[in-house]
Amino acid sequence: MENLILKETDTTPYVCLNAKTFVFEIKGESRPEYVLKFYTPLFDWLKELFNKNNSNSIELKIELEYFNSSSAKCLFDLISLINTYSIENNSKFTVIWSYSEFSDDILESGKELEKLTKANFTFNKVN
Repeated sequence: MENLILKETDTTPYVCLNAKTFVFEIKGESRPEYVLKFYTPLFDWLKELFNKNNSNSIELKIELEYFNSSSAKCLFDLISLINTYSIENNSKFTVIWSYSEFSDDILESGKELEKLTKANFTFNKVN
């Protein structure tokens, strides 16, 4: 299965979903006009990967400078999907949530997602 790589735009983040390492990255800003049009291919790709492959360890690296409420819902759904897979397959799953030292809102959003999804988060302050 090929990796899924999407280039960053003014309104969408860089995405790299690696089918071999099970390391997934989302970085930049997420405020697409049509949020489902952007995120649905990520969900479809992950579901296909999970149906074909197993992994003992999954890492989701999120470093967003800004995301809108529609993107927050998609992030919740994405983390929940991966977390459910990891529980069902006895895989270790970690979300590495990076945030700027100047952005308390991003940190708080990450903490809220951690609480809602019950996934294992590691918080990483970046300059």
